[in-house]
Parts: sequence; C-alpha cells; structure tokens
Amino acid sequence: METPPTPRCLGVDDWALKKGHTYGTLLCDLERQQVIELWEGRDGDPLAKGLQEHPGVEIITRDRASAYADGARKGAPQATQVADRFHLRQNLSKALRTLFEQQPQVLKLPSPAPITS
Repeated sequence: METPPTPRCLGVDDWALKKGHTYGTLLCDLERQQVIELWEGRDGDPLAKGLQEHPGVEIITRDRASAYADGARKGAPQATQVADRFHLRQNLSKALRTLFEQQPQVLKLPSPAPITS
C-alpha cells in the first residue's frame, strides 16, 4: 500500500470506542478529507513522533486537550495550532451564554420608533 503524502492541514481528535473506558486518536488530512491513521490512547507522544517523522504539516486543528497541544508543539513547532470547528462552536456558545447570564439587558429589544406620517 502506498504511503499517503504528508498533509498540509492535519486534524487531530480523540474518539471513544467505549465511552469512559477505551479511547483512541484519529489523524485526518483535512484538505483531502481522508483518515490517515488511528491509534489507541490519547497521548501526545505518538503525535509528536509522527509529526517529526513526516515534516511539512503547516496547520493542526485539535481539541483543547493539553496532550495533543504538547505533542503538536514538540513534533511540529512551526505549525499553527487552531481549535477545530466543534470546539470553536462550543467556545462561542459558552461565551455567549456567560454574556447573556451576566448582562441580560443585551437581549432586550429597543422600543419601536414612533410612526410619523
């Protein structure tokens, strides 16, 4: 089998085989929309090793796990790390919820302007 090319944009995320018990890591080429590799566990060391063995990754999308952040930093220090779409939406949702709880007046609509003829 041919080895896939090193992706420019790499997605890294965990997945649960059995929630709370068995987890793994998924690597995905985001531009080609292809799974590259799956492995057991959520440790950052295999990520660092893989990135060092396959230089050229420019962008890494990941969740907020510190293990993946450390692995990406060690394996591809030149790469830009960004939150993946799911976690961006989750962060936005949390920020908006906090804003609306702390400042509920921002949700009130202004009084309608008087009608003039």
